[in-house]
Amino acid sequence: TAAADAGKGFTRLWRGVQSVIYGCIPAHALYFSSYEAVKAVFQERQHAGHTSTVSTESNNLGPLGSSVAGATAAFCHDLIMSPLDTVKQRLQLGHYEGTGHAIRQIVRHEGLAGLYRSFPITL
Repeated sequence: TAAADAGKGFTRLWRGVQSVIYGCIPAHALYFSSYEAVKAVFQERQHAGHTSTVSTESNNLGPLGSSVAGATAAFCHDLIMSPLDTVKQRLQLGHYEGTGHAIRQIVRHEGLAGLYRSFPITL
């Protein structure tokens, strides 16, 4: 409870960190796979119609391709990490008993939008 956690001081800052750890591997996997998927689309379009072999310079996506690939990857990553970061922050404030309890209560009282409250800010 919040009253029990009030006297814990520094250790209270670590409440909720496990919720972020749960999402790190899937979020980073989605980040890199979405980046590579968008990169492949741009490279395929860049080389469409060319019958010669791909040179080492062909891996350059250019500013547009790099921007779109990076933005897509960041968006996908943040789809996973934003809700977990919201849970972490609220656990640090002492509002909930644990990760599962926090997710259930946020969804019950605020809907799924409550988990994504910080999503626009992270982008």
